[in-house]
Amino acid sequence: MKPRLHPVLASALLLLATASSALAQAPVAHWSFDRLDRGVFPGSGPAARPASVSGKVEPTPGRAGQALSFADTPVGQVNIPLDLARVSPDGSFTLDFWLRPMGRAQPYGTCVDVGGARGFVIRTNNTGRLSFSSGGTWNVFASERPLDEQIWAHVALVHQGGKATLYLNGREIGSSDLDLTRLAPVVQLGSVTERVRLPEGGTRDEIAKPLIGDLDELRIHARALSAAEIATLARPTR
Repeated sequence: MKPRLHPVLASALLLLATASSALAQAPVAHWSFDRLDRGVFPGSGPAARPASVSGKVEPTPGRAGQALSFADTPVGQVNIPLDLARVSPDGSFTLDFWLRPMGRAQPYGTCVDVGGARGFVIRTNNTGRLSFSSGGTWNVFASERPLDEQIWAHVALVHQGGKATLYLNGREIGSSDLDLTRLAPVVQLGSVTERVRLPEGGTRDEIAKPLIGDLDELRIHARALSAAEIATLARPTR
């Protein structure tokens, strides 16, 4: 006969297993953007780093608590020193956030930029659609219809096994074979830094392609979330 565990020990083991499971499901980094402290937004989770602000970024009522509100004059940006390619041993990750467009970008409004042409960019475009660009190719895929202005939308990018898949409000809008295991170790929100050539022949880094809208609840998971898990995150009641 198989020995039975003492009820107290069995309960303790069950609680430990439940806590371990919850920890495994939790994001490794989360920024709520509820509190700005000396120019940075603190994050939570073992991989989180302070998110620093440059330009004009203002607080606004968010999906939960406060959110980031970006403007095109002066251009605002939030920078997070994080290497997405290293959050998990095999390079898998899921990045998700809430987006509220407040107007049409001219021509592109940057939500998330990781490495630009050598990485990937999630943007809104001048038709109001959500678009994904990677490897120097613009609009690898985009949403079929424009986003609703002033309405919160959930966006998620999943990378696993050399494939990237973008979701909008819990539904897949496109996927592509992309190797995102070598990325720049910084995540830029709200705009992108571009190197431009000056008339006299030199170069200068400028912040460009601002997001006209708000962004909230950025989360990084050290694994590829399933379509069902993303649909749960995108529920309007959350």
